[in-house]
Amino acid sequence: MLIDEYDKPITEFLRKDQIHIAKENRELMRQLYSPLKDLDASLRFVFITGVSKFSKVSIFSDLNHLEDITLSSRFATLLGCTEQEMTYYFKERIEEIALQNEETYEQYFDKIRKWYNGYSWNGGKDKVYNPTSILRFLQEAKFKNYWFETGTPTFLIELLSEKFTYQIENIDVSEKRLGNFRLDNIDDIALLFQTGYLTIQAEDDGIYTLAYPNLEVRDSMSNYLLAEYTQQHDLKPAVRDMYRALGKRDFEQLIKILNGMLGEIPYEIFDTKQEKYYHAIIFLTFKLLGYYAQAEPRVSEGRIDAVVETEDGIFIFEFKVNGTIKDAMTQIHKNKYYQRYVASNKEIYLLAVVCKDKTISEYEVEKYER
Repeated sequence: MLIDEYDKPITEFLRKDQIHIAKENRELMRQLYSPLKDLDASLRFVFITGVSKFSKVSIFSDLNHLEDITLSSRFATLLGCTEQEMTYYFKERIEEIALQNEETYEQYFDKIRKWYNGYSWNGGKDKVYNPTSILRFLQEAKFKNYWFETGTPTFLIELLSEKFTYQIENIDVSEKRLGNFRLDNIDDIALLFQTGYLTIQAEDDGIYTLAYPNLEVRDSMSNYLLAEYTQQHDLKPAVRDMYRALGKRDFEQLIKILNGMLGEIPYEIFDTKQEKYYHAIIFLTFKLLGYYAQAEPRVSEGRIDAVVETEDGIFIFEFKVNGTIKDAMTQIHKNKYYQRYVASNKEIYLLAVVCKDKTISEYEVEKYER
């Protein structure tokens, strides 16, 4: 017996105004699966798939002999394409595409790896490629977000926005949390893992570190979240202009573009978050640019509001809502937010930013001299 997407009648109704339907369907599903216990002698093999994990008590109360193989190392490469399979089956096609783009096979394969590889269920030891994305890529020979095109995760974006979750990489969780799925209190991080938007990067003594699996998922999620927070749907021109401004160290243009984004946020939404909104916009924008971005990273003397790292520069932001430039810059120096980056050969810039009424009203930039 093969049952695919067993949880579809529940996951389709996770919005607050539909959760009662999900609960009703859960009861119906319990009645559906309960008779399987009596058919045990007639069933040689039962395989059930789904994105969510419900406890045996909630749906499979009588099927206490089911084995959850999600994190089993024996099945880590059961689904998806392994590196070996990619090389064996698709080498000729990849060589053809690489030649068209005037690159070597190795150079182009590395790009494919960054875009579509990265899913792991055994602590990061083995990784597989997204089969939907890789097959579409081999057909069209263009790097695009193919998996996201199959269905925008509207509910998930709304849930993350409601909880104001935007930094969703390098999160440490227990195995118990990974399997958590409660209709009365949905865990957004567990749901991101179960639906494939986060994967296991590493495992240490039962603690799993979650991260985006690849560039496709990271860029798509950052784009959707930024659009949700700024209420703008076409952000590519702004992101392109910010990329250019950062490369030229044109901070005036950078602030102008950020103000354009902030200005589109409805007051009724912005007023409930205030300072966090500035952090989120900075973080998601630079994440979308492909740069390494952190929001509120810990340092010995406290938390930095935001850090953006490019190929040749490190930019440290300190925001003050209705504060002063002097206070912001003083805090950067007093807490030595730049200390952890001094060993780098990159240029370090300290940015004190004053925000008021959905606007960056003042800013000051200081280049740190070693």
